[in-house]
Amino acid sequence: MPSSAHQSSERHGSWLAARPPRAELSRYLGLIRSHIVMLSAFLAAGLIAAFVYSSVAPKSYTAEADLLVTPVSADDANLMGLPLIRATSDPTAGVLTVAKLVTSPSVASVVASHLGGNPTTLLTRVSATPVTQSQIIAVQASSPSPKRAAALANGFAQQTVQERTNAMHAQLATLIPTLQASMRSLAAGDRATVASQLAVLQTLQVSPDPTVRVSSSAAPPTSPSSPNRALSLAAGGFAGLVLGVLAMLGFQALDPKLRDEEHLREIYDLPVLARVPRQRSGDTPLTPSELTGPVSEAFRALRSGFTLKQDDDAPGHSILITGDAARDGKTTVALNLATSLVSAGNQVMLIESDLRRPSIGRALRLRAPHGLGEVLLGRVGLFDALVWMRSYGMQLEFLLAGDVEPHDVDRIASGDVQRLVRDACSICDFVVIDAPPLTDVADALPFARAADELLLVARVGNSRVRKMGDLGELLTREDVVPSGIVLVGAAEPGAGYYYYGSDTGQPVLRSLLQRRGGERAGARRNGANAPNGARIT
Repeated sequence: MPSSAHQSSERHGSWLAARPPRAELSRYLGLIRSHIVMLSAFLAAGLIAAFVYSSVAPKSYTAEADLLVTPVSADDANLMGLPLIRATSDPTAGVLTVAKLVTSPSVASVVASHLGGNPTTLLTRVSATPVTQSQIIAVQASSPSPKRAAALANGFAQQTVQERTNAMHAQLATLIPTLQASMRSLAAGDRATVASQLAVLQTLQVSPDPTVRVSSSAAPPTSPSSPNRALSLAAGGFAGLVLGVLAMLGFQALDPKLRDEEHLREIYDLPVLARVPRQRSGDTPLTPSELTGPVSEAFRALRSGFTLKQDDDAPGHSILITGDAARDGKTTVALNLATSLVSAGNQVMLIESDLRRPSIGRALRLRAPHGLGEVLLGRVGLFDALVWMRSYGMQLEFLLAGDVEPHDVDRIASGDVQRLVRDACSICDFVVIDAPPLTDVADALPFARAADELLLVARVGNSRVRKMGDLGELLTREDVVPSGIVLVGAAEPGAGYYYYGSDTGQPVLRSLLQRRGGERAGARRNGANAPNGARIT
């Protein structure tokens, strides 16, 4: 049997001595695992938002035309005086010069006159980018129409070549007549050199600029460049994960909750008496008939820590079940521990000490003429308030909370609680007390002082770390040391050894145990007043 809840004073602080925190990476991985549902929701929201955006956002198409820059030698005497791109020690100088010309207002004005539109607006849709380590300039234009995008890219590229050609032709119109006039005054032997240069210039007069040309024309694109669905989905997923992580860290900082068993061991230095796998949660406790095989096996493991007393004249053993938060499974643990003890042949009483939010009667559809509050206030006797269920006969007795006025709760004395627990232990092997969170409801503190054992229930993803610490400090002040922890929401064990069926599936064994418990209960009550208001439902 687990050690008593009331221990020597030197142990009081030891059970709160937390283990050293886990390594940062391990802690973050555990945090992510405990919030995987929230992270998945943020990821899904980001992907959905990205998909919707890529579906309804205006589409834009991008087309590209390429310009090739071929500088001429700076030493070519025939081309002296012409505005051509010349080779220099900086190989990028000529490319940058042409790139600036592509996006100049003069080029944009001519393109706008041919294709329509505002020159300033067209310039916002066109870019000229030199390709790294090459003499090529990528002229890109975007538009809602693929055909117009191609037309803009080609128009800016061709007009750039035309601008360069016009400048060259204008210079040639001045240079050629000058050379022709000078050739007349030269001697016959000196005319050959000038005639050769004049022939080159006259050829250029009817040709485009030899240093800049369109190497590839733009074609209408077949798919939009914006929005890019694949890129949008990637960005949306990444943004969703980032927001999810930030929300997770925010929740953890503002209201940290229990992540896993390792996290629990950083808070309490107590043995884990049972690990109850995840099952549905809600406002009503899980009844024995609802339990899955692994969950039933977890309560059998918890029951194994308690043994049937050997002497019928010895008092029974009281076990209080509590935790730090609502909906952490305290009532489920109390109810199923009680029924599991009954199945092992014990006479058990289940006391519902939560006078403010009772739930056992509602879950079992059990009604009582009198409740715990009336017993504690001395209005009725213990036997008159007990009820039974046909499923367990006289072997499992229920003392439900009943209806208590708020002002009556303050009249309940600690001595009344101790006397009730002592009387219950005199007629039962085990008394299981379902208590509310002690940090929220001080009414149950007298039960914690009176009980032989105190079990803490912690639920993964529900128990709050700060309140768990507050509960530990409260129990330390009350000189109460818990016997251990029942961890609810643990990972379900993998396939291994077999599980027994639920206790409710063993009618023959149950009938024998019920008969034994009924005989024992009757024998104990022969010397006492018979219960006038007791009922079996």
